Amino acid sequence: MAMILSVENLCVTRGGGTLLDRLSLSLEPGSITVLAGPNGAGKSTLLETLAGDLPPTAGQIRLDGQRITDLSLPRRAELRTMLRQQSLIAFDFAVTEVVAMGLHPHGISADSPHGRALIAEALADMDLSAFADRSATRLSGGEGQRVHIARSLVQLRAGEQRSLLLLDEPTTGLDYRHQLALLQVLKAEAQAGATIIASLHDLPLACRLATRLLLLARGTLLADVPPEQLDPALVADVYAIDPAEAALLLGLGRSPLPLRLAAE
Repeated sequence: MAMILSVENLCVTRGGGTLLDRLSLSLEPGSITVLAGPNGAGKSTLLETLAGDLPPTAGQIRLDGQRITDLSLPRRAELRTMLRQQSLIAFDFAVTEVVAMGLHPHGISADSPHGRALIAEALADMDLSAFADRSATRLSGGEGQRVHIARSLVQLRAGEQRSLLLLDEPTTGLDYRHQLALLQVLKAEAQAGATIIASLHDLPLACRLATRLLLLARGTLLADVPPEQLDPALVADVYAIDPAEAALLLGLGRSPLPLRLAAE
């Protein structure tokens, strides 16, 4: 059964300030929605609220027809996967052990054939196969980010069906090759039925990834369009940049070239 994420009149206020203001949307399986906007726009707040980790002040979020805040933590972990910013690895786990944590919500053993296959696939997708037995505390920032992405992929794929994947700045620390590799993987997951929502600061990259782009500023949704329909004048205003610079950024993101990596 297809899982639809629906949001109705979502509001989040904290300390007298409005972080999200009356936001409504519906997201279908197979879609990739990218959140864009300047610092403080509400992107991370929206992702945390959609994940069920931050209770809304008003409004409702439903996943598969159920209010996400009514779901138990184990059930929530089965239905949605969240990659957060600045996920530190504090203990001396091997890379494989960290990636295997994505199996836990689904009760799959890392020693089972299915568990081993999921882990190996995610390691390969994130170019980490050679790092499998290395301590996760001895990686660069970008390598560590790829480990967390691989863990998220395992959690997403281990379910009975692809569900909801939330990614907060997933390209942080990644070199350009691994950014493109991640985009390829996310597009494949969407084709397999996942509903993907990601925040990105890189507008050209956001436009290449998204089937739908949400532009936020000060907690308000200013645009909800396919990336090719995003207005350069609005982008210039929101980011306080020159209109010509905004047009250039969007033009780079609208390249007709497919995502390609050089042959190994």
